[in-house]
Amino acid sequence: MTYIRNNQKTLRVESYKGLLDHVNNIGRDNTARVGNIFILPSTFVGGLRFMSKLYQDNMEMIRKFGRSDLFIAFTCNPKWEAIKSELKPFQNPSDRPDLVTRVFRLKLKEFLDDIVKRKLFGEILAYVYVIEHRKRGLPHAHCLFTLSNEDKIKTADDVDNIISVELPDR
Repeated sequence: MTYIRNNQKTLRVESYKGLLDHVNNIGRDNTARVGNIFILPSTFVGGLRFMSKLYQDNMEMIRKFGRSDLFIAFTCNPKWEAIKSELKPFQNPSDRPDLVTRVFRLKLKEFLDDIVKRKLFGEILAYVYVIEHRKRGLPHAHCLFTLSNEDKIKTADDVDNIISVELPDR
């Protein structure tokens, strides 16, 4: 952030010029202005321009490949052996978010490889996923997959062949 703030003028390109002038004019008119105004680049993760860029990229993916066929939620299980085996005595998974996240990322990568590279559901034309951390701090991923025309889900039997439900052990 400091680098971006201190180098705003050198980072600015022609397309930012009008935006920066507009923001500065608004800032001069506002009597409650506090601090300096600077524009975050689209590479700043979590910024409005970053999120807008991701949205536009995903909309283009839909225009090119069509609507997604599969929505899959991939959740972290704190009882995974890879997590439990690395905990010290009397430690909980919530005490080691670094370990939980690392194991989750490795298992998510393997899950995506199963679907995309090993073609578990058929040929994947496009996919996108987002990872979130909520509630107890455990990560989960929301994944969207677009199948090729030959592998699209067309009948109720196709749905029954794909969907399954598992209740976790207590």
